[in-house]
Amino acid sequence: VKLVIVESPTKSKTIGKYLGKDFKVLASAGHIRDLPTQETITLTGGKRETIDVENDFDEYYEIPDRQKKNVAELRKFSKAADEIYLATDPDREGEAIAWHLMEVIKPPKNLPVHRVLFNEITPNGIKVAMEHPRDVDQHLVDAQRARRVLDRLVGYKVSKVLWDKVRRGLSAGRVQSIALRLIVDREKEIEAFQPVEYWTFKGEFKPLRKVKPSTFWMRLKRIDDQMLQFGNAEQKLRIGSEKDAQILHQELKKASYTISDLNTKEKNRNPSAPFTTAALQREASNKLGFGATRTMQTAQRLYEGVDLGSGEPIGLITYMRTDSPRMAPEAIEGVRDFIKNKYGKDFLPKEPRVYKGKSDAQDAHESIRPTDFNRTPESIRGHLDPSQFRLYALIWRRAVASQMEASRFDLTTVTASSTLGNKQEVIFEAKGEIERFAGWLSVYRADEEESLAESIKDATKAQGEEEEEESIGLPDLQPNETLELVNTDVNQQFTKPPARYNDASLIEKLEKEGIGRPSTYAAIIETVQKREYVVKIEKSFKPTQIGMVVSDLLVEGFAELMEMGYTRHLEEDLDLIEEGKKTYAATLHEFYKPFIKLVNAAGKKMQDLKAGVPTGESCPKCGEAAK
Repeated sequence: VKLVIVESPTKSKTIGKYLGKDFKVLASAGHIRDLPTQETITLTGGKRETIDVENDFDEYYEIPDRQKKNVAELRKFSKAADEIYLATDPDREGEAIAWHLMEVIKPPKNLPVHRVLFNEITPNGIKVAMEHPRDVDQHLVDAQRARRVLDRLVGYKVSKVLWDKVRRGLSAGRVQSIALRLIVDREKEIEAFQPVEYWTFKGEFKPLRKVKPSTFWMRLKRIDDQMLQFGNAEQKLRIGSEKDAQILHQELKKASYTISDLNTKEKNRNPSAPFTTAALQREASNKLGFGATRTMQTAQRLYEGVDLGSGEPIGLITYMRTDSPRMAPEAIEGVRDFIKNKYGKDFLPKEPRVYKGKSDAQDAHESIRPTDFNRTPESIRGHLDPSQFRLYALIWRRAVASQMEASRFDLTTVTASSTLGNKQEVIFEAKGEIERFAGWLSVYRADEEESLAESIKDATKAQGEEEEEESIGLPDLQPNETLELVNTDVNQQFTKPPARYNDASLIEKLEKEGIGRPSTYAAIIETVQKREYVVKIEKSFKPTQIGMVVSDLLVEGFAELMEMGYTRHLEEDLDLIEEGKKTYAATLHEFYKPFIKLVNAAGKKMQDLKAGVPTGESCPKCGEAAK
């Protein structure tokens, strides 16, 4: 019998059915062992450090009580096995769990042990993986070991300082503290923000000819050579008082207007790449209102398998932890066949679209995509719960659209100008779009609840574009044509403070700065909320008072550690370990020497707040400053 060990009990049942009677499939149920919670442990031979800094950061791992029965079963079946296949998740952490299994099971030296990667839980995906086994990658293992040790050292040493200075039970983390600082810094920006008044002007214009629509709205864009302010841009011309606004308004109503520029050009919009983990978390937050944890839990279920009526669960998507936007060649072939058959050859580019990830992306496996493109969201809707359906539809539509032709629009920009009585030249502007070819938007409009405008808005946002204003329907206009101003809309506005981070924007910031890895974002966001450093208000993160105190103290005492560049450098070191360019021990020694100096110095200079946190208010009875 061949023993296959996976992480998830759910996955073990699915894979067991596919592999047949010659295989025994068992689950590790996650991590099989971990570092003890104590920094020092007592063993038969005496005491030792959980992480022995002096001995090249040698770790001591223990099997938790909940796993002891499972370990006994794994050992028992491994002794009777002819071969062992370690099929834990296909990422850095999965590789480490495979190594831990080897260390715990201790299979006989002559017993063949293979590492297999299931990128998708389908009959073909499992067959391909079993045909291409490899050895456990020690570089990957060491990278994950180093991450775990770094997180433990930072978490324990820095948290101890917080216990001494504030109160017991507080915690700090290598990455979570950076996330907290981002949220706190943003809140301080909001609190310090001073709104500035400005006024905007729109005009409803009517051509003298009979046209449809008979009128259309334009926005006042320029006065002389200066762009009028919209939003927070300080370098633009600002009409800053009601008096100035009314004077300009009266001048605008008296003026006559002529179309000074009329320009139509074709604009192509290309589809976005298939989802990476971070992109999926951002889009699910923006479009579905899902938090990062809900997104990853739902994606996990889609990956592990759903029963579609046959009695056997089948994986609906590929593995959901990836930095890569690429698609496997066979998947590209499959989606191109689907597009050709469903939409026609006009919707299919001559050559497959190629997407490249960032230079530091973990490219071990492909993007998140459906395992079968013919399995449309609507065809399996009855077998999915609402969250699963909505997320699967998002993944399916993004992946299919990624290999379709660009959408094409005629973009018309019209400007109308006039010289006012005070000799100032004013220019109004409007933009209109006419769709000439839907292209990939055909897939995005498959959801009847979503309008074309929403599809375009989502697409431009995903591609990093910002539409300054909505496009409108324009009549058939002619150059130098005279327009009559029939209505005006004058609005008082105030500049707005920066928005609080939400799941999508925080993940975007962490990814942009190279902080953490996409697979860790959900845990980071969950941790700062569990610690009660942050609360969610209307889907946005607001720091609590203790969260602000902790962040300020950490910045005061551990300035270097709280810099994004420092944390980014550590992430790069972990990648170098994975690539075999740095070693576990050398990387940790390089980190630890300056770090422990920082800890010792912080313990001496950091402000002691055990007596309380100053509120800045006075006691109503005695007048003394309260704490």
